[in-house]
Amino acid sequence: MKKFTKRIVILSVFAVIVLALIIYYVNPREYYQALKGFPLIFVLIYLAIMFVSYFLRSFRWKELLSTTGFDTSIKFTWKTMHAAWFVNWITPLRIGEMVRLYSAKKNEGISYGANSAAIAIEHIFDLIAILIISCFSLIVTLQLGSVPDNAIIILVLALAAIIGLIVLVFVLLFFGKKVARLAKPISQELYENLLRLHSSFKTGFKIASKKPVKLILMALLSFVIWVIETTMLYILIIGLNMNVPFSITMLAGSIGFLTFTVPLLPGNIGTYEAVFVAILSIAGITPRIALHVPLTDRVIKSIYMLALGLPLLLTEGINITKLREIEEEVEEYIEEEEDKLVMENSMDE
Repeated sequence: MKKFTKRIVILSVFAVIVLALIIYYVNPREYYQALKGFPLIFVLIYLAIMFVSYFLRSFRWKELLSTTGFDTSIKFTWKTMHAAWFVNWITPLRIGEMVRLYSAKKNEGISYGANSAAIAIEHIFDLIAILIISCFSLIVTLQLGSVPDNAIIILVLALAAIIGLIVLVFVLLFFGKKVARLAKPISQELYENLLRLHSSFKTGFKIASKKPVKLILMALLSFVIWVIETTMLYILIIGLNMNVPFSITMLAGSIGFLTFTVPLLPGNIGTYEAVFVAILSIAGITPRIALHVPLTDRVIKSIYMLALGLPLLLTEGINITKLREIEEEVEEYIEEEEDKLVMENSMDE
């Protein structure tokens, strides 16, 4: 338990240091002046769009759970996802997902297996949607010819990398077991992780494919969710009086969102901002000014999470001690599943 708390504290300290460096770099006085000129109507539009996005995510989880045979209410998924988002916002390694597993089992009797399958489908839909949106926005940006010549090569390489990632996702989905066997001589841990990843997706799609129409609709909904998320960033860009094409905003947002897949620090602080700023520089925005966008996005969401996510988490009786217990319980389940997968795969070999 002390080790868990120590890890959270150390990473949180690093996150605070990174945030302090970002604030120092943007010049607090200059940033304050930019916020003073931010129209209130844009804040309200941003919040309205954010509410729609979070509602759609809650609805999608509810519908994916129903494909596994468990029916629950939108009220439950909305409350639980906000509590989990708050945990993800303040801790690394997406511990909030464990809160979703624990809370669904405790309050709704939803098994870890069924919920893991639903969340696995959700994640793969998100990943594919973000990658395709990144690819589309890159192509549009190149077609518009609104980028300097020295940035074109970088964008073309980024396009090739994104296409490569899309192919890799599908390879892991359909040939994950073979890829895992190839990785076994390199790392036993990597081998087990790839097996678990492939098994989660395979089990999830096998269960959900019993309701193919709903599965397709949830996949399409994932695209809608991430287009909404990039639109929120464009609202901030307009409010901050920046002249950036929507395609570049979509590109910066989608690639920035990819970094949240494996956050290194709580809230993925630093990595997201660095990617966003690097891409906005293509539109001629200086890094110091470009930082105003992800920083404002983070400030608004942090206030929202503190006002809503924290109280909902506390109503579940979850504190840092309970988080450690939840992590141990879920990790024990994951280890048992990995042992089964390794044994089954050994028999196949």
